[in-house]
Amino acid sequence: MVFFLIPLGYTLLWIWIFNMYGNHADRVAQFTKFLPPLFKNPGRATLLFILFCIIAIVLSATSMKYEKPQMKNLSLLTVVLSSLMILWLLFTMM
Repeated sequence: MVFFLIPLGYTLLWIWIFNMYGNHADRVAQFTKFLPPLFKNPGRATLLFILFCIIAIVLSATSMKYEKPQMKNLSLLTVVLSSLMILWLLFTMM
């Protein structure tokens, strides 16, 4: 779940900044101010966040073997949300 929260925060930050500023250049400039140097390149950051989502899917899929229904439901929710996040990130790259 932690690996999923990083791309989710990235996406929510972009949506928040997107609604605050008028043109795309201002949006990108403000967005990169919030990010660490590793994530300054949006393409590299998107690929890294897709990797984080894949890791979240793999770890959640392996934890579905637990007997507790709460753990299974949380794992299933993480797999579904991470898959949707991957689709979102892939379509925003185009």
